[in-house]
Amino acid sequence: MDYKKNVICIEGSWTRDVTKHNSVLHGLDLLDKNRILKYSHKPSHFKENTLTLLEKFTQKTYKNYSIIYLSFHGEPGMIGWGKETLSLDEIETRLAGRLTGKILHFGSCQTVNLNKRRLTKFLVNTGATAISGFATDVGFIESTLFDFLYFETCQHQNNMADVESEMKIKYGQFGRRLGFRIVVHP
Repeated sequence: MDYKKNVICIEGSWTRDVTKHNSVLHGLDLLDKNRILKYSHKPSHFKENTLTLLEKFTQKTYKNYSIIYLSFHGEPGMIGWGKETLSLDEIETRLAGRLTGKILHFGSCQTVNLNKRRLTKFLVNTGATAISGFATDVGFIESTLFDFLYFETCQHQNNMADVESEMKIKYGQFGRRLGFRIVVHP
């Protein structure tokens, strides 16, 4: 059975080099063209714009988009654009009680490299179903491919604990190497 979990993607800049076209957009196109999911992709180069987009995507209009995919550079507890960063604390404060039914996925290095208690607190305060991402430094291509395997797996499971289990069975070694984590709302 399929459980459509469409994706809202907010993506930061990967490089200052305008000749490089790093983006998750073409992979999302692949998933869409193969009828795995639908998506909306928005570039964001500033903290306040990202927060505004996150608030917008919690509106009823986007109820069929249950995966919020933040594709940025990262470090423990934050995403960023060079010197400007956005912390998990700031997202939690701004979206308190507004992420019910949403899966927040960080396609970024180390953002979820925090203790489980802290990530669970985020879930409780925002109402999100799950938070996921990478706890280590990851390569762009490998981590993006893993993101898409994760999103595809989400389409076949209604329960995030089942998604976590299926990911471990199918992609366990790959996920461990990337430091992939899922924390599910208690």
